[in-house]
Amino acid sequence: MRNLFPALIVISYILIVFTGCNKADDQSASGTGVASGVAKIVFNNVVGSSSLNSTGDSLYTNSSGETFSVTKFKYYVSNFSLIKSDGATLTLPAAYYLIDQGGNTGSNRLISNIPVGSYKGIRFLIGVDSAKTVQGAQTGDLDPTYGMVWDWNTGYIFVKLEGLSASAGTVDSAFAYHVSGYRISNNTYALHWVDISFGTQPFVITTTGTPELHLKADLLEFFKNPYDLSISDNPIVTSSGSAAVSISNNYADMFMFDHIQN
Repeated sequence: MRNLFPALIVISYILIVFTGCNKADDQSASGTGVASGVAKIVFNNVVGSSSLNSTGDSLYTNSSGETFSVTKFKYYVSNFSLIKSDGATLTLPAAYYLIDQGGNTGSNRLISNIPVGSYKGIRFLIGVDSAKTVQGAQTGDLDPTYGMVWDWNTGYIFVKLEGLSASAGTVDSAFAYHVSGYRISNNTYALHWVDISFGTQPFVITTTGTPELHLKADLLEFFKNPYDLSISDNPIVTSSGSAAVSISNNYADMFMFDHIQN
């Protein structure tokens, strides 16, 4: 019996280790051990009731009655969370997306590893938070070659709008708005959280299929409420400061729910 007892201990230990390894393997197969799926978020950039044309070929009118065309419109969205049907918040893995319908990054993103379930809303940040900015050179959508960063002190440009308008008063009729700023201490904080409800239409994540969440970004909101942005008065805003903060307060509500394609 004295020889058998140690052997039983060894066998028991091996079984425990083996069982533990299997459990770890099962969890790593799906990331967290929870069934998950994928979804696509599509950002539809519009100007009022019209789709945005960023080639400079279409004329639009802002709230000041000024006509303008758009040659560039791109922005960062990040730090996504989904709101469950019971009101609980699900924070998704950190992600930073550059939405540029006229550029290389496009206007939609595929998000994976979303726990299966039904969701009634979404929350995200317009821009890039300071913690990410100070990490230095980035890759992916944060790559500096996309022209959306000034330097590692002033940080990333959150929203960039460029175009042409006779009201600009510049030599080439060009206007440009590059909005950024993340410091509360010097009143240049231009980051904004967006909360969007899906109304009565649930966003259902399953282990099969790829549902699509379509959101709209209305460029007209860039020019109004609460600040009346006139191109003739301010044709160029390309640094952080009070003007950039005022513009950010305008576009904070430019995003809205469009539809879900389950």
